[in-house]
Amino acid sequence: MENRRRQRRWFGHRLGRVAARDGPVGPLGVVPGRVHRSGRGPGRRRVGRPEGQFGLESLDSYHAEVVDADVPTLLVFFCDDYLESLIDIKRFEIMLLRNPNLKVLFIPRAGRYGNDLAYADVNTICRESAFEGLHKLLQGERLLFSAHGPRAGCIDPRDVSRMLIHEIDSLGRDRRVIFETKGCRNFEMLRGRLPVAWYASFNCNRALSIRTVGVDGPPVFLRIPPGLNAYEGFTRPRIGPSPSYPNTGVRFARMTTFDLLAALNRPFYHDMLEQIGDEIELNTTLTNASQAQGLTVAEMIDRLGNRKDAQTIFLSVTDKWPVEKCGTAI
Repeated sequence: MENRRRQRRWFGHRLGRVAARDGPVGPLGVVPGRVHRSGRGPGRRRVGRPEGQFGLESLDSYHAEVVDADVPTLLVFFCDDYLESLIDIKRFEIMLLRNPNLKVLFIPRAGRYGNDLAYADVNTICRESAFEGLHKLLQGERLLFSAHGPRAGCIDPRDVSRMLIHEIDSLGRDRRVIFETKGCRNFEMLRGRLPVAWYASFNCNRALSIRTVGVDGPPVFLRIPPGLNAYEGFTRPRIGPSPSYPNTGVRFARMTTFDLLAALNRPFYHDMLEQIGDEIELNTTLTNASQAQGLTVAEMIDRLGNRKDAQTIFLSVTDKWPVEKCGTAI
């Protein structure tokens, strides 16, 4: 039961079963994500759209929280295709050499699944001359490859290795932990309600991606704040036109990621984040309040943002819905 609670804490409310692999689960000791006080920090920046690049992007946030991390940070990275993973490995080599605060747990597939990078490929890659720079990082345990990754073509929160949970717990002790995933299926399966900030990048050009994100065509690089789902409400979808082709009957999630990030840019959310000072406390309270009202988080923020007494109303109900790091499904 204790193992299950710890696993739910990392991988959220949809964790139905866990792979029965041997190994204890260590204590959690991560540094909770808090509001960034300088400028429009990672928890506050609305995504933009550089012309011809991204449909949505959170690159400034990623630089502040990960690339230029000023506190000890563990990046838990779930990779995707083989070729792009080679680029990611070189990217992390540069990032790690540049920033001594950073440590990376790189998680390939625990088996052969299509063209995805498998753990069995790692030794071959590391022997190549192009990756000689990794050796010192591997010896110093700044970069680690996990043998306990997904046993399918994407993350399945219902089937997570206990050994992987143990690795995250152990390596993340006394560090800020941040998740990063590549690929649309990892994004759609993981969904959100994580206890830490989560970055996700993929090409938003397949039907389900378009309906969950609300972007059609270009790639996205998203930051999903801790305690929030990236999308909500396929049981009550919003029917609307496609952004790029003549189809007016597309069943979008009631709250797409585009909707969520637009809501997080509202003054009400910025003000409450400054006042409460903890992303997961604010976001869990918002989620619980929206559930009670039958609303999505974006709809709740929009409703509160239109009231002059919104802050007073919101703060008066924070004791009504206690903060739970795992939460339940919407």
